[in-house]
Amino acid sequence: MRIFTTIAILIFGLTCLWVASSQWGIGYDPDSIIYEDVAENLFSGHGISRFEFATGDRYPMTNFPPFYPTVLGVLSQIFGSVALSARLLNTVLWMCLWGIVYLFIKRDNTSHSLAWMTASLLMLNLFVFQVFGTSWSEPLFLVLGFSGLWLILNYIKSSAWHYLVGAGLLFACAILTRYAGVALVATSALMLLMAVQFSLRKRLTSIVILGFLSGTPLLLWLMRNVSVRGDVANRDVGFTLVGVEQLDTMIRTIGTWLLPIPILAVNLIVIGLLSCLVFWAWTHIRTTDDTDSDLIITTMRWWIVIYILFIIASFTFLDPRIPFNYRMLLPAWVGVMILVGRWLTLHWHRLSRLTKMTWGLTAIILLVLNALLSVNWSVILMQSGQQYSSAIFQQSETIQHLTNNPRIERIYTNNNFLFHYLTDQPADVLPFPNDNMDNWVERLPDEPMLIVFFNALSERGWESNEQLETLLPVTRIDGDDVIGIYELERP
Repeated sequence: MRIFTTIAILIFGLTCLWVASSQWGIGYDPDSIIYEDVAENLFSGHGISRFEFATGDRYPMTNFPPFYPTVLGVLSQIFGSVALSARLLNTVLWMCLWGIVYLFIKRDNTSHSLAWMTASLLMLNLFVFQVFGTSWSEPLFLVLGFSGLWLILNYIKSSAWHYLVGAGLLFACAILTRYAGVALVATSALMLLMAVQFSLRKRLTSIVILGFLSGTPLLLWLMRNVSVRGDVANRDVGFTLVGVEQLDTMIRTIGTWLLPIPILAVNLIVIGLLSCLVFWAWTHIRTTDDTDSDLIITTMRWWIVIYILFIIASFTFLDPRIPFNYRMLLPAWVGVMILVGRWLTLHWHRLSRLTKMTWGLTAIILLVLNALLSVNWSVILMQSGQQYSSAIFQQSETIQHLTNNPRIERIYTNNNFLFHYLTDQPADVLPFPNDNMDNWVERLPDEPMLIVFFNALSERGWESNEQLETLLPVTRIDGDDVIGIYELERP
């Protein structure tokens, strides 16, 4: 029965992901396009470089870590395309992460049912599916990171050095996938420091070895960035306080992870009910709660705290554009689900029958609702596609004509990422509509120019083609409901 239920949930999840991307491919956004460019450039002899959207030139990439696009580049040599490689990779990674979460909770022969239920409740959420259904680096980061934490726990329990070496190598890859991987090293170093069964010398030696293995590749990467571009990671240092907007987004994100209905009132109700259930269970075992000695629970506690502090610090000092959404907070949420699932499995036998029935009924309801909503998500994406790879773009005859017949005029667009992804051509980006458009037109060189305007996924404050036609002296020469091509009239 354990084998059957495990295989069944994996087949369900993999089917949802595969069906969602079967018609129009895996989801793409600006980050995905950069990853694809780097993967293609890497095996075209251009090294780890990005595409310059305005000129079509290439320049060394420094603002993203290199491991994920490198993996895509390697896989594309096997499967023929970067998009298909990302689709296959993320499908396998979804299965791997479900298994990792399951093993964390079930470790030391605890309940299969609770471990299965918790891992499934985490992984069947449609926002988790969205992460794995898009060409992003988060799935690879999650699998590398939590695999490394698993090896750290094995090292603490067995003292076998190969676990420590393996963890260091996995963390090195995780850091080169997302810089947030440094939080993994910090968490592991803290766990090693608290491993009282080791001598102080062994604890310090372990930390040094772990830091050397996981940090050396990052140091080499940053040195390369300085040598080729003159900056460490293309980040501007500043100061921005976390505010109400970030708190609101965090609450909505947690609520939609439990029940993916993006309504704040529903989110608050679901969070409140689950919090009451946790408190109710805790009242039954508070006098005998010995989970502080459980390595998995302790590790997850520190991981959640350290990762959240890393995100807050990154937002405060480096990049205030960081969204506190499902994509950014998912690593912490995986830790929360492992922590709660592990805590329940360790104390399940101490709960009253009524408490067990309430928890079981709640979990079944949430699991069924998440599964139904995820199936609906999968069907919708199969029909319409998603983000930059939506059907409306792939079916547009205007875009196909523009792709097959590149224009020689200088082109401006309101979404240069999307234009490059669809046509593989360069284009300058339009200024924001609240800028002085007359001065902008006067400063342009005296040559023929076109404006390619996307009605869907418009960026830089542009709302509609009517707004474009009002603010600029343009004449529409081609287009459809998705895209309009305009000739810019010169004075």
